[in-house]
Amino acid sequence: MKKIVLLSTIMVIALNTLKAQTNDLLPKTLRVKSNISFDTALTKHFLSEKKELQAKPILEYIMENILNGKVKFYAPYSAEDIYQIETKEFTIKNIEEKMGAYDETVLVESSDTSWIEHTIAGKYDLKEIKGIFFLDEWYFDANNFTFTKKVIKYAPLFSQICGEFDGDKLISINKILPVRVCELNFDKLTKREIKKSNKRLVHYATVKFEQKTRNYDEYLKYNIDRHIYGLRYENDNAPFFTSYSQRILAETIFNKVLSEEKTAYDFHTHKRLTSDDIISERMGAPDEIVMIEDSNNPDGEMIETVIRGEYDLTEIQSYIFTEDWYLDPKTLRIVKKIRTIAPVRYFIIDDNSKVEIHKKIVFELEF
Repeated sequence: MKKIVLLSTIMVIALNTLKAQTNDLLPKTLRVKSNISFDTALTKHFLSEKKELQAKPILEYIMENILNGKVKFYAPYSAEDIYQIETKEFTIKNIEEKMGAYDETVLVESSDTSWIEHTIAGKYDLKEIKGIFFLDEWYFDANNFTFTKKVIKYAPLFSQICGEFDGDKLISINKILPVRVCELNFDKLTKREIKKSNKRLVHYATVKFEQKTRNYDEYLKYNIDRHIYGLRYENDNAPFFTSYSQRILAETIFNKVLSEEKTAYDFHTHKRLTSDDIISERMGAPDEIVMIEDSNNPDGEMIETVIRGEYDLTEIQSYIFTEDWYLDPKTLRIVKKIRTIAPVRYFIIDDNSKVEIHKKIVFELEF
C-alpha cells in the first residue's frame, strides 16, 4: 500500500505576529473573508461550533463594549477591494438600526384630550448576534508547516429574520440573513500598539468552523445539474486564493501525512489513520488487483498485479479549522491561534436515479 499555559501561549503569538512571515500562498499577503455563523438556521452545509472559556460569551462581550462607546467602530464596508479599506463614521444609533431597533413615533392622547407625539424607542436583542465576519491575512509556511491568520478587521453578525409577522408574533420564516452591524479595523496598528495589545490578551473561545475555498453554490450547480466533473470555480471570498495556491495547500498537507512526517487523525474519534485509510477509504481511491499477461512467460500465463489508486485533490473544497481566539479587552482586537486543520472532500454519487454531492472530512492534522 502507499505510504505517502496561557502566558506562554500569548508570548508565542506575540512573537509570531511581530516577525517576518513566510507565505507559500500567493500573493504575499493573502486576504480572505470568512463569515462564521453560529446560527443553526444558517449552517446547513457547513460545520460551526464554539466553546466559550470566559463567564460572558465573546460576541455578547464585544457588542456590550461597542454599544457602551468604549472602542472606535466604523460603518460596514461592502466594497470588493479588500486591500484598500475605507473607514466611514458610524453611530451607536446606526448599529441599533442594523439590529432592527428603529424608533417609532406615535400619537398619544393627553389628559386635556389633545394629541401629542410620543417616541417609542426601538428594541434589539444581543442574543441575535450569532456570528462574526472576518477579513484575515493568511500565512502558510509549507517548509516549517505553520499556518497563521492575522485579523485585519471583523464585524459582528446580526441574524435578520425575513418572514411574515402578526404584530410581534413570527408566523413564518422566508430566510435569515447575516447582517454586519459595524466594523472594527486593526489594519493600521503600529508594532508598539500590537505589542501592548498582546500583553492584554485573554483566551476567550475555542472555535471550529468550515472555511470553503471554492464557490460552493457554483460547484453544486455545475457538478449536479450538468454533471461536468473537473470544472472548478475560484472562491469569491478570497479572489487571490487561486487554484495554484489551493493546490499548494492541499498537496503540502497530504504529502506531510502520506510521507508519515505528520500524523493524521479521524476528525470525530481522534483515532490515528494510516495512508491506506486516507487514500482507499476516504479519498475513494482503493488499489485494484487485475490479471495481466506475464511478459516473461512465453506461454502467456496470467499473473496478478496491483494498480495503485489515484485520488483527486481538486475534490478538497473546504477546510475545517480549530482555532483559539484571544481577545484584548481594551481594544476588542482578536488574535487567532490555529490548532488543527481538516480537509473536506466533496464528491459525486450517481446511483442512476439521483445525483448528489457528498462530503467527507478526510482527516484532521495538528499544528
